[in-house]
Amino acid sequence: MPVVAFEMRTALPPERVLAMLTDFSPRRPDLWPTLAPELYEVYEVQPTCADVKEGSPSPTRMWERAHYDWSVPGRVCWTVCESNFFVPGSYTEVIVRKSTEDGSELHVESNRRGVGLIAKILIGLGVLTGGAILKGAVFRRAFDREARR
Repeated sequence: MPVVAFEMRTALPPERVLAMLTDFSPRRPDLWPTLAPELYEVYEVQPTCADVKEGSPSPTRMWERAHYDWSVPGRVCWTVCESNFFVPGSYTEVIVRKSTEDGSELHVESNRRGVGLIAKILIGLGVLTGGAILKGAVFRRAFDREARR
């Protein structure tokens, strides 16, 4: 599977980042602006895991049913169970650490394979750019927005 890995920093403390990653309340699409409310469904939430459906309408309509696991402190990993865009077993993992300055340092690894030509092209672009789209449009956008609140 094509792997995209990057480091990033946010002014948010680790507990806030982890809370955002594991918030499966109705406000999740507000926390993560790339998520479409109409594609968001929660099937089950347990103390250290959840099964949900999430998706985005652009750049093409994509959705995935994923299993989230945060049983390891400081780590959240979600694995695709079913999707119109990603092969089951594809995953994204985020490791959150306290920064030596204020805020958090994150290590993000996304290991995904696409279903169909458009998915394969978009995943290829993600690999070629070192995850710049995932880092900027998804993570940076959500964390910056939360920091302004």
